Amino acid sequence: LIVADVKKHHTQGSNLPDTIGGVFAIWSLLSKTERGPTLRRPLSAQVVAIVRLLNLDKPRENSRSQKVFSVLQSWLLSKKPDKTLINASHLAQIKTGQGKSVVLGVLATVLSMVGFNVDCVCYSAYLSERDHHEFEAVFTLFGVSHMVTYGTFQQL
Repeated sequence: LIVADVKKHHTQGSNLPDTIGGVFAIWSLLSKTERGPTLRRPLSAQVVAIVRLLNLDKPRENSRSQKVFSVLQSWLLSKKPDKTLINASHLAQIKTGQGKSVVLGVLATVLSMVGFNVDCVCYSAYLSERDHHEFEAVFTLFGVSHMVTYGTFQQL
């Protein structure tokens, strides 16, 4: 029911932060630990990293930021924008234990929902498989499993 609601708002032109929040909510509801199912909350570093990587942290007056935001928004509205604006080379440092895997999973889900094929690349096959497994149910629920690929640098 929640996934249907997120998808409905997404297809009706919901803003990007709402879509990101919806993906985080589904991830939280599907999370499991060694002790069983548990609700997990996104860390502030994860949210800040996603905002930074999608260039949502810039004031609206900045024309470059507004263009990138418009590209992502138009994908949410199922229009075909100029994808070259997305290659804006943003970096975010996420320290050990602050959830790089979650940032990748949420970003992969959101970007694939707006039409991008996403490659999540890691140096370690073990970490890549672990991260993919953690988000596999999220990708499936949002219907984007076929658009997200995890692997090592050698594999991809």
